[in-house]
Amino acid sequence: MPAMLKSGASRLELALDQPDIVLRGVADDAQDTLFCGQLVVHLAEPIRVKGLKLVLEGHERLEWEY
Repeated sequence: MPAMLKSGASRLELALDQPDIVLRGVADDAQDTLFCGQLVVHLAEPIRVKGLKLVLEGHERLEWEY
């Protein structure tokens, strides 16, 4: 669990069970991928939440052996 926040600070933390998510294929042909973890919300004060939208962005890395 992360350290306590200073007074007045708010933060979201996505803690995945596995460090890597592997997606194979191009975006139009790729199969679904399931990943698990916890979304931890640190709030400066209590609020009422009507909904939550999470947008994920990533980067691409290619590796191969010679």
